[in-house]
Amino acid sequence: INVFPDISIYHFQRGGAFLEKFNVIDPDIIITECILPDMDGVELLGILDEKGSDIPVIMITGGGNKKVAIKAMKQEAWDYLKESLRKSENRFRDLADGISDWIWEIDAQGGYTYSNSRGEKVSGYPLDEIIGKKFYDFFSEERRVVLKNRFLQAMQAKKPVLDFENRIDQKNGNSLILETNAVPFFDKAGNLLGYRGLHRNISKRVQMETALRESEEKFRKIFEESPIGIALFNPKCQLVDANRSCLNIFGIANLADVIGLRLFDNPNVPDRVKTQLIRGETVNYETPYNFEKIKKQDLYKTKKSGTIFLEVNVSTRWLSLNKKNSFNGYLVQLQDISKRKKAEKRIKKLSRQLVKTQEMERQRLAFNLHDNMAQDLSTLKISIDTLLMDQPDASVKTRETVSKLSQMTNRIIMNVREMAYDLRPVDLDRLGLVKTVIRCCEEFSEEHNIEVDFFSGGMDEIKLDFNTEIILFRLIREALNNIKKHAQATRVVIRLVVSFPDIILRIEDNGIGFNVINRIDSAFNEKRMGLLSMKERVAHLNGKMSLKSRPMGGTKIVIEIPFEEENIGQKENSLNYR
Repeated sequence: INVFPDISIYHFQRGGAFLEKFNVIDPDIIITECILPDMDGVELLGILDEKGSDIPVIMITGGGNKKVAIKAMKQEAWDYLKESLRKSENRFRDLADGISDWIWEIDAQGGYTYSNSRGEKVSGYPLDEIIGKKFYDFFSEERRVVLKNRFLQAMQAKKPVLDFENRIDQKNGNSLILETNAVPFFDKAGNLLGYRGLHRNISKRVQMETALRESEEKFRKIFEESPIGIALFNPKCQLVDANRSCLNIFGIANLADVIGLRLFDNPNVPDRVKTQLIRGETVNYETPYNFEKIKKQDLYKTKKSGTIFLEVNVSTRWLSLNKKNSFNGYLVQLQDISKRKKAEKRIKKLSRQLVKTQEMERQRLAFNLHDNMAQDLSTLKISIDTLLMDQPDASVKTRETVSKLSQMTNRIIMNVREMAYDLRPVDLDRLGLVKTVIRCCEEFSEEHNIEVDFFSGGMDEIKLDFNTEIILFRLIREALNNIKKHAQATRVVIRLVVSFPDIILRIEDNGIGFNVINRIDSAFNEKRMGLLSMKERVAHLNGKMSLKSRPMGGTKIVIEIPFEEENIGQKENSLNYR
């Protein structure tokens, strides 16, 4: 009643009571016991028949006998049973024809005795051609004998046929792959009458499985043969797979020994990387990998020792499920870059040696220019200036010529001294870096009418090697030279401060600015060495240089040079010169 709320059920103990209410309740169906307290079911059927009722009657004959049942059938109760059976058959037929699978029945010899309408669509044959054909008549010719024998073996054993994959040829010549499931049915004596089952078209599924398998095989081949180390971790950060290159990098003999190893348990993974990965970020970094830490923690067995350098890329893996992304772990790619790091270290060492050699050569040339050529030129100028002192009668023309020679010699002396200063600022040895920069800023401001605001902090309290001092000085000189040539600025701000563990140099102007990318590209193509030279010098000191600029927005250069000393004073020097 709860399932069918629109149904009303009336219950009567006696047939007479039912007949009294018959016209009132007007039932759609009557269910009655064969034997009632005041009459039997057959009598009730007779009375209903006399009333001209055609309402279906179901008679429960549990307490009666065969004779009573026959009487009930004669009273047309059988009509309802036949109607019920007919409805049941129609229901089955509708279901069978509406299903997407081919439902069938074969006899004990393998001939089709029934097929739903789907069989026609799957095979391409009309139903009247399917009925009577043997099941193996549809098998593709190249596999027909093998498939036929396998199916017949199951029939001989009277066993169900489960997940039987077979290929059939359609009437139009195309092929399909079917998955067959069937069960045997028997007569009362246990003799096999045939099989009932269904064929399901799995051609698309098989194609997808084949494509997936080929793709997996291709990936596996790439994975195994890749010279790059690859490791896969599940969402719990546990290792699930790694290729041979990865195992070789870490000196691991067998993959099974490290399956389940947690990524975040490795002491060589920096904390900042762990934080980024937890946030779901992709991380690319270079890092030293110390095997002694691994051995101390007894994380895994390795044949390697010491420290190597790795380039590591860690990305999160995601699966698309129901249009939503599902986290599926981490993909780690890594390369041993120890040889590259050693080569870079050698190159840096050679570069520093080259710079040092250049500075030594500059020093030698500067001393020669200053102590030899400049002195000789000064002596020459004195000689020219005194040339006519004992010749009062010398002509005006002669005196003018001698005066011009003196002026020319003086210009040469100034140029030589300037060249010597550019090659080796003697003030660095005599005054130190800060005071030399102050003097440089004063001269720049006076010569080019550009305001220079210079400030230094902590620099007088540290001891720098001459190589670092000369590079810092040349960076400032080069920046001022670029401002003079290109910036059209009226003001420059220079800050040189110690902020452990770095020395920070900041140079900013209020000039016309430029597009940074375009300027660097053009400087490289035209072999202009201003900015490129500055970057190269900073790299020699293992420093970093950033450049910010925009058209009509000025330019800002920030340079950070590593510095080891921790005891830094606070002495400050400043200059605002106009």
